[in-house]
Amino acid sequence: MQLASLTSLFDSHDYDLDDVAEGRRDVPPIFVRSLPPDWRAMKAKKRKRAFVKTVLPLILKANARIRAERAKLLDLIAAADGDLSRLPEARRGDIERLAKRYRTEPDDLDTLKRRADIVPVSLALAQAANESAWGTSRFAREGNALFGQWTWDAEDGIAPKDPQADKGDYTVRAFDSLGHSVAAYMNNLNTHPAYADFRERRARLRKAGKPLSGVSLAGGLLKYSQRGADYVAEIREMIRYNDFQSLEQARLAIVPLG
Repeated sequence: MQLASLTSLFDSHDYDLDDVAEGRRDVPPIFVRSLPPDWRAMKAKKRKRAFVKTVLPLILKANARIRAERAKLLDLIAAADGDLSRLPEARRGDIERLAKRYRTEPDDLDTLKRRADIVPVSLALAQAANESAWGTSRFAREGNALFGQWTWDAEDGIAPKDPQADKGDYTVRAFDSLGHSVAAYMNNLNTHPAYADFRERRARLRKAGKPLSGVSLAGGLLKYSQRGADYVAEIREMIRYNDFQSLEQARLAIVPLG
């Protein structure tokens, strides 16, 4: 899909970010597989808005799946009442499948509950924009890689032109689609030991009945980049500067596109 076709598609569905932020319109379920080959032809300001329009539905879709899994998990935990043997075999199988997806043991329900949770829209948007340079990076254009995730399997990634020293033969993981990149990023935050602090912060907000704040939870990503605290500060500033908080309550429209 060329850039003109993508922007025309957005316009044909009255996809306006200001309307979404103000709650006047839900996000149309437009799921773009790859960025247009002429993506960099846009001026920076228009490209940033087009990037948000492209990535936002993918974030909402990935979070919707996680939200459904979390709701199922909480129902199962309530039904078990501390004893998984009380559950019918089929429902124990549901627990086992969720535990496998979130890389924990089926009887470790506390850990599973901390892992099966959403990533704030504002945080995902800021990291996608930062890691992919608003979709202009070679990894985003050639490998649908929005979040700079590494892999040591050369067949799964794209080799950087200037690899970091002493990090081995890593590549940047490539994906079949932008949606797969978003889903893998969320799974990474929800399962990798490096982001245990992120999950603990999120769990504390849940327990306190507070909204999941991208600015707050960014503090749990010190290990996402070798830049540590500077990276966290940059992500927080991107959230604030681009007013990504205004999109936290965005929802996918449930009507099919015409």
